[in-house]
Amino acid sequence: MICLDANFLIGGVIEARPESRHLLAWAAAGETFCTAAPAWYEFLCGPVTPAQIETMQAFLKGASSPSQPLRPRLLPNFLMQQNARDACG
Repeated sequence: MICLDANFLIGGVIEARPESRHLLAWAAAGETFCTAAPAWYEFLCGPVTPAQIETMQAFLKGASSPSQPLRPRLLPNFLMQQNARDACG
């Protein structure tokens, strides 16, 4: 299991960034991912689009792409709700 910091959460949803390529390679190799609540909060504060949030949720929930079945992975469900983004102001 790889614990992603805020830099990897942010860079991981931008196709041209090296973090994105690392995430895809690790997922293809069978790795799973988690993050800490402060990193997830920073990611949600954006700027970030709903599609980027959904993509990162898929990685954190154990899918290698958003279309695959999702399995919970460590991050509490209430933090995964998009309305948590509202707390960022």
